[in-house]
Amino acid sequence: MKEKEKQFSFSTDIEKTYIQKAASLVGQKVITFEDITARHEELRKMSDRHDPIERHLHAQQQQFLNVSNYYDLVRDLEREIQQNEEKVEELKKSLNPFKLKENNMMKRRHLDKISDLESNKESYESSIQKHKETLRFSTKEEFYERYQEFSQKKENRLNQITYEKKQIQVETRVLLQAEEAIKQAKIREISSHYPDLKTAGKYLTYSNALKLEQYHDTAQQNQFRLSNIKQNLNANQKKLDEFKKHQKMVHIEKEHVLTMSKEVEKLSSVENKLDELDRNQGEKAKRLVSKKARQDYEELQSEAKYGRKNLKELGYKGQQDLQQQQSRMNTMEKTVVPWLEKEIKTHESNINALNTVFNAIQQATRSQEQAQQRHQLGSMRSININRAKNKGPDLSR
Repeated sequence: MKEKEKQFSFSTDIEKTYIQKAASLVGQKVITFEDITARHEELRKMSDRHDPIERHLHAQQQQFLNVSNYYDLVRDLEREIQQNEEKVEELKKSLNPFKLKENNMMKRRHLDKISDLESNKESYESSIQKHKETLRFSTKEEFYERYQEFSQKKENRLNQITYEKKQIQVETRVLLQAEEAIKQAKIREISSHYPDLKTAGKYLTYSNALKLEQYHDTAQQNQFRLSNIKQNLNANQKKLDEFKKHQKMVHIEKEHVLTMSKEVEKLSSVENKLDELDRNQGEKAKRLVSKKARQDYEELQSEAKYGRKNLKELGYKGQQDLQQQQSRMNTMEKTVVPWLEKEIKTHESNINALNTVFNAIQQATRSQEQAQQRHQLGSMRSININRAKNKGPDLSR
């Protein structure tokens, strides 16, 4: 009952009537969108059953019509056969010897005609036979009884379907009116929490109203002004920018430590090779006689010199300092990075929600302004038309 009171407190009298009508249709005191959707589905299923029933009745009707036509054709053929048989009998009784040949020819024609008619009759009787099982009759008299029963049954069923279709139309209209009434009540309820929608609320779409409701429930406040929403939006954006800046700094530091680690590892490898060459007397002697060996040694020395210079530029202060930086970075990866990601995600979500609310309110206010402009233009046109009518034609010319 509280839900009904809440719904009705934001409904007009006509909307209350629509909602109550729909509620009575589903046998409930309070009707929801779920109830309306469920009833729409029931009505759709009812409507879906009508078409196959109508098609079946029309198909049966056509079968009865076909058989009825076959019986009419058989009757006409029997009458024509009888007429030809009577003519044959008349020709047999003729005793005029001068017309014997002509009579024989005429008799043959009638007999051939009778044969053709009999063949056609058998074809139609065969067609009748094929329908006896499906239409459940065995004699001509029984067929017409079944035809009459079916015609009455068909008329009753089609009348029932026509009535059901009208009922479906009526119920569908009532449900749609109730659905729209519930939406408008919800829009007014949500608009009441947003002072900027005091007059623009009726231009708020239902989908936008639901977005505003979601924000209202999340924020758990009573009043939301567009200026405050904009302020919160800017504050969240500022915080987001700060968190992203810190995230970028952590990423840069991580890349710096990683680069330094790789350079230390590379320099260590080169220096180890140089130490090995310096300790090896054979390699020392080889460098005295081999230009290539000497060049390779000098290249390693240059690489080591470049590596030490590069590490100095990177701020390398020794292995212990590097290990401290790596340890610090590992700690940040486990604590600071997830925290920053969580804060960024939270503020992005807040910004999306605030943007949605801000845009929804602006859209409603813009729609209101456009409607007012159209109304003013319409009023100006009416005034100009009336002035032109009152001025009348210029008779001085």
